[in-house]
Amino acid sequence: MIDCSGINCPGNNRFHLECRGMEEDDAPDEDFYCSEECQKCRIYGYCTCHEDLEEFEPMVACDNKNCRLEWFHYKCVGLENAPGIV
Repeated sequence: MIDCSGINCPGNNRFHLECRGMEEDDAPDEDFYCSEECQKCRIYGYCTCHEDLEEFEPMVACDNKNCRLEWFHYKCVGLENAPGIV
């Protein structure tokens, strides 16, 4: 088995080597990405958009300990302003 290093892999994150057309000797020593989408997540691992906006873009943190992305752009989660503290 090989694990995808994509932070938000749309697959199961684990793959049989033969299903990926690989043999054990082909398994990379470094990160493995199952798709271009997962490779993009490596480049910018925040928010569901995975886009690094070059200008300042406000972000909000997720308090869920199981959240894989942790930070989200306001516009991507439907916010216009900072949320109030609950």
